[in-house]
Amino acid sequence: AIKAATFVVADCNLPLTTLQAIAEIARDKLFIEPVSVPKSAKLKELLKSGPIFMASPNLDQIEGLTNTRDILEGCTALHKLGLQHVVAHAGQEGAFISNGEDIEHVPIQPVGPIVDVTGAGDAAVAGLVYALLQGDDLVTAATFGQTLAGRVIASRHSTLE
Repeated sequence: AIKAATFVVADCNLPLTTLQAIAEIARDKLFIEPVSVPKSAKLKELLKSGPIFMASPNLDQIEGLTNTRDILEGCTALHKLGLQHVVAHAGQEGAFISNGEDIEHVPIQPVGPIVDVTGAGDAAVAGLVYALLQGDDLVTAATFGQTLAGRVIASRHSTLE
């Protein structure tokens, strides 16, 4: 199933050995969600054995991985570690998408006032991956992810119903 998948999405809740096994099969289509600053260390360790297609760290995780909160410096450092694409989630600033050559900004897509931010990151990643599977380019896909995140933060529920 992993070999046949278009993308493989894994998060750093998984043990490092599991992430390494997945990467051996699907490194060129592996999307890693770091989850938290402590768990994001697994991404850095995973990159030591070869490049990874994409990850979606937030600013805290970028700082934990690269010692900077600066988007340009952080993305550059992550690319040097072997990350091919970075979708940096920046809260109310939206997201920054880097392919190692250019950085594009995708603003937050709120649909109303912020009610609860729980689940916004998960919605952003789900929308991003869904749009990539539909054939959208990375910036368009990240915009769709931000749109879903905007719907979640305007909801009284942490998931859309």
